[in-house]
Amino acid sequence: MNDFFETVADTIFTCWGEVLKFIGDGVLAIFSVDGDPGDACAAARDAAVEIISALAETTDSTLRCAIGLHVGEVNFGNVGAPDRLDFTVIGSAAAISTRLSDQCKVMEQSQLLSSAV
Repeated sequence: MNDFFETVADTIFTCWGEVLKFIGDGVLAIFSVDGDPGDACAAARDAAVEIISALAETTDSTLRCAIGLHVGEVNFGNVGAPDRLDFTVIGSAAAISTRLSDQCKVMEQSQLLSSAV
């Protein structure tokens, strides 16, 4: 798992994204929009392509990914209970990305991009 997370996180950082958290065997990352959303979409797409390529080159052929990309507004911050807060993003854009990732598994694809991307 650490090899997977290292490969994914390093690629996201290289493409100017931010890793918000590791969730089970998944990664939640964002690519901030600063002006033209197309720049963030291109960076996220480039990261996805590089992640897929890097995982294919590993000696562990069992490493797979399911990447869902969507662009939109989210709210971010700490949520939870007083004794256990977690920094996250919330909003339909995050939910759509998750659903696209889930659909990747059904369709046996490594990545799915929404029409907004």
